[in-house]
Amino acid sequence: MQAGDLTQERETELFRIIRNLAQLPGLMSDYRYHPWQGSKIESWSFEKQVEIGAHLNRLRATLQESRTLTESLADVMRVPAPNSQQAVRSFLELARVFCESPCPPEVWMDGVTIDELRRRATLVEETTLAYCKHREELSPCFSPAFRQLDCSVLDEVLNNRSSLDDAIRGTRYEVLPTHGELLERLTHEAAEALADLATVGAELAPRMGQASPTTLADYRRLSQIATLAALDPRPTETWFDWTALLALFEEVRGAQSKAARRAALRSALLEQFGESFYDLPLHTWRGDFAEKYQSMLRIFRPAYHKCRKLISSTRTTATTLSHVTVRKAIEDGSEVLDLNAWFAERREKHAQVLRFHYRGQETDWEAIVEHLQRVRAILEIDRGSPPAAPLAEALMAGGAILKAIGELGKQMQALLQQIEGLLRSLDEYLEVRALLASDSHSVGTLRSVPPCQYR
Repeated sequence: MQAGDLTQERETELFRIIRNLAQLPGLMSDYRYHPWQGSKIESWSFEKQVEIGAHLNRLRATLQESRTLTESLADVMRVPAPNSQQAVRSFLELARVFCESPCPPEVWMDGVTIDELRRRATLVEETTLAYCKHREELSPCFSPAFRQLDCSVLDEVLNNRSSLDDAIRGTRYEVLPTHGELLERLTHEAAEALADLATVGAELAPRMGQASPTTLADYRRLSQIATLAALDPRPTETWFDWTALLALFEEVRGAQSKAARRAALRSALLEQFGESFYDLPLHTWRGDFAEKYQSMLRIFRPAYHKCRKLISSTRTTATTLSHVTVRKAIEDGSEVLDLNAWFAERREKHAQVLRFHYRGQETDWEAIVEHLQRVRAILEIDRGSPPAAPLAEALMAGGAILKAIGELGKQMQALLQQIEGLLRSLDEYLEVRALLASDSHSVGTLRSVPPCQYR
């Protein structure tokens, strides 16, 4: 077509085509958002439409049935239901393990580890085998009435043995001449350490509202709580409710992530723009840049140029702004405003549950997460139960009270380490469990063991 061939009708037709193209900016600049992107269908027909629609309906029904089944199963298992098809695979594996559970006795779950249960079973097995072996060896020499005698009384009468003699690994004639002096020193040191431990426990337990400890496990638990409390997490009263604490922990971790994201975005934007940048209608422009200003025809829009001019007026640098840079700045700025709105909506809630930990935009969310983790660790020791009133008051008050509790807790930990080291040393020569007749290591039983007097 030559310039002279352009008639009035042809010019009108060209303008109509241009207006139609302007209504389809996405097709001209970025095709990947089109609903047929990625389609492998080479031809289309009404039959193909019916077939695809049927598949989609079956898929929707299957997904709904899968969701109903997994939610019912999750309710039975008391675990969260999967929220995606990918998560269903691991959920089904968990369900398989759940179904194959050997249904152990409830006592197995009562704070005893699998290794400890296995050790006890092994000990019973070994004891039973030894009993059967000795009975078989003695049967040819004694009548059945021999088994009715109290062997411990008989042994005490014949050998005048002490509880230490019974616990010696090997025979007393092999061990005591060589190691008697060492055993005497170790038992004396253990008795002194246990006396100090009982003194510290008697002072610490009332301050924390706890019963007097009687076993090494009790002392260990008490020292763990005291050490955690000494970190001074300064909780509010609502933190002692396990369910509320978990919900608050997730809320604060979300706030921590959002605060970090906001800080990173603001830092990047401040390298090019001043604070007045946030006064611009960024939310409106974000939608315009995602739709109206996608195609090259944006250069014919006066509003586009006005937008860029206003953005340039907030610049703190003299570099040229590209379309991509402007769009990214608008998106980031809009996100900062969204995050500001999120924090503003929760300002009263955060101030109520976090009290003095909350300081508006200056809030140290990372420190709050650490405080919540410490309180959660304290509650986990007693399986989610809130602390006793004296400890709860000390935690909320903080300061000197918690410092004193912490010092006692450190003393208790040091004594426990000393006692456990002494028990390990004694275990080389004595059957400590047999000596105590218990796995709980009762402090009262330990202190009643007579010191070794053989040298």
